[in-house]
Amino acid sequence: MEVNVQFLEGALSYVFLHCDLDHMASQAKSGVSPIVYRVLLPLSIEKLTGLSGDLCSLVLHQFEAATRTFQIVCFTAFQTLGLLPPLNAVSQLCVVLRINDAPDHCRVSIRDALQIRRLPARIIVLEGKIYSKSVPVQYTQSAHYMCPSLSCPGSAPYRYIRLHCPGASEADTIQSTFVCDYCGENLEEDVKSRVLSDRCHVQLIASDISRMLEEEEGESSSTVVWHRAITVILRDELVSSLTLGQNYRVVGQPVFEGEESPSQRAHLVCTIEANNISPVVTAHNPTISLAVNDRLSKLKLACAYSPWAFPATVAYSFAGRICPPGVFHRLKMALLLSLVSIESSSRKSDGDDAEEAFVEEASAINSHRHGLHILSISPDDMMQDRLLQYGARFTSSCVLHNQSNSDLFGTVKKDTASGCTLVSAGSLSLPSHGLCLLGNASRCKKDVQTRLQQVLEEDAITHGIPEASDRRQRGGGPASHKQPVRLPLQCAVWSYADESSRKSSRKPVGNSACGKTYFDQACLSKALVDRFDIVLSTQSGSSVAEDYANRKICGMFLEAGCSDHVDLDHSDCLLDEADIAQLIHLAADQKPLFAQGSQDLIRSFYMASRRIRSSSAFGTDISATAINSMTSVAAAHAALCLRNEVTEDDATAAILLFEEAMVACYGSSVLNVISQPHFRDDNLDAYLGEEHCTRMKMFQKQLRHFCVVQGGIGNQWEE
Repeated sequence: MEVNVQFLEGALSYVFLHCDLDHMASQAKSGVSPIVYRVLLPLSIEKLTGLSGDLCSLVLHQFEAATRTFQIVCFTAFQTLGLLPPLNAVSQLCVVLRINDAPDHCRVSIRDALQIRRLPARIIVLEGKIYSKSVPVQYTQSAHYMCPSLSCPGSAPYRYIRLHCPGASEADTIQSTFVCDYCGENLEEDVKSRVLSDRCHVQLIASDISRMLEEEEGESSSTVVWHRAITVILRDELVSSLTLGQNYRVVGQPVFEGEESPSQRAHLVCTIEANNISPVVTAHNPTISLAVNDRLSKLKLACAYSPWAFPATVAYSFAGRICPPGVFHRLKMALLLSLVSIESSSRKSDGDDAEEAFVEEASAINSHRHGLHILSISPDDMMQDRLLQYGARFTSSCVLHNQSNSDLFGTVKKDTASGCTLVSAGSLSLPSHGLCLLGNASRCKKDVQTRLQQVLEEDAITHGIPEASDRRQRGGGPASHKQPVRLPLQCAVWSYADESSRKSSRKPVGNSACGKTYFDQACLSKALVDRFDIVLSTQSGSSVAEDYANRKICGMFLEAGCSDHVDLDHSDCLLDEADIAQLIHLAADQKPLFAQGSQDLIRSFYMASRRIRSSSAFGTDISATAINSMTSVAAAHAALCLRNEVTEDDATAAILLFEEAMVACYGSSVLNVISQPHFRDDNLDAYLGEEHCTRMKMFQKQLRHFCVVQGGIGNQWEE
């Protein structure tokens, strides 16, 4: 094939100006084949345009011809400089162009790509979320053929080397009908020289698929997602490090497998052969300012007298459009802490888990945590559901699980088009670094609850791959993927339990003499409840407090129903939605480090609580992950206070929430904590003001004394 001299000059200039030939040569020498040398050449369209606009156009519209041009240039450069052993043919050098950027006119939305019956045969850019991916299968990267006739010029070494090109099928590389160009004899393959590599198929869906699903009626969500996904083929090093639910940017070109004639293209399923793929970095929302506004600054200054006043006041203002301030106050606090942890996880790099750094148990158990899991317990499931859905509005990615027609964990199925085994994402996999709203967990089937408990315990979703299908994908050989596929859990889980659905005949967990039990095994198993970081009962032990909360809720909705403007926002809320959204973003930027005192307090309480709860007086063992939960809650509390250090005050707030969870589950507390989910407007000082600060200091003093007496660690907190 004749190559334009101008293209060769442009490619030569780019290689010598923007490529490291020594690194490329060492990369080629480290390959597995002694015949074919594979080279990765990173290509910047912006830099290439400055050298040769025509060559840039060739790359974007005739990618195979552009690859051939760079192959000739690299072959000549390596041979001239002696960077590689002497090569007999250009085909011994496999050059893979990796496009790092592409102009804006190459961008195509997935929705448009699915509606266009014939995509242009050029480089395009897609952005979307991975809905499913297949088990990696092998394909032939290169093959070496020889002419059997020794007297024929075609029998010379390395005369016939076939390299895989984008869009080619396995039959284009491996065939028994290839003939010699000189004598016409059938060529024979040197099987020992065949190079295999990995290939997988992924299904890409639009990032805003949740809105698309709402438009469909009468179909299950899994069916809608499947038909609105576009298939992307990944090869070689692009196969690794792909996460279901993560947003990716794909640079590739459309291919039509099985095409027989151009007139039949409209009837073929289009797939995208990926040239490069990279995760999409979530950009900062420009509508949210990174500077603290006046209202937040004034509130922070007004709450400076107490380390607990600021987050309590923010929780008082949270969700004022859903329920009156003061009602479900502790649940609102828990939602804020979880939102901060979710937002922080999306910005946190590996190894920056400050809240897991000081304890081995946390790092071992919680290596893939992405937010605090919340379980709310109350007979009022409507208000719980409304609050959880309202809180989900502050996350960048959220999936509302539908228990009737959605799969929670994902599925494993065979793709009829490609023959690959596809692992599809469920509701727990789609919101990467986001939130999964599970709904009413008490209505899930027992097998679903059991598997959910396993997923939360391992922080991973495990799928078994049928061994027989794996063998078929490997061409009849021994299966290489006998181990189950483990997908890391990368979202927080919010759920609630309807307390009225319990069977009254079941006995409560623990010692019923310790107090009223709000929750027992008739609703959810103890093993599942222990996997949630924050468990709260939104039902007060006082009938007077419950009647007050119900009257406030009814009055708010009656007022909204009688008003011309449906606005449930209360004027006594100090912060609006924009302020709270800004606070969550600011808190997520904090990197709080644990002070020694907070570490010692959490450790000591954990050891003391395990010791006393294992006695016959309580009979309720504390879970091994409790120290993990308290650590994460303390870090989120410090971040919500816009502090860079986790102090004993944050640890105290986390331990108080944990003890309220123990009351919700078992009706008992080692520190005599009483769950108070609501409070009255005429008693704000006791929950937001100086009286609240005094109560928290008394609880902190009691907590320190408990750690000294029951923990047996010394008297460093004794005054």
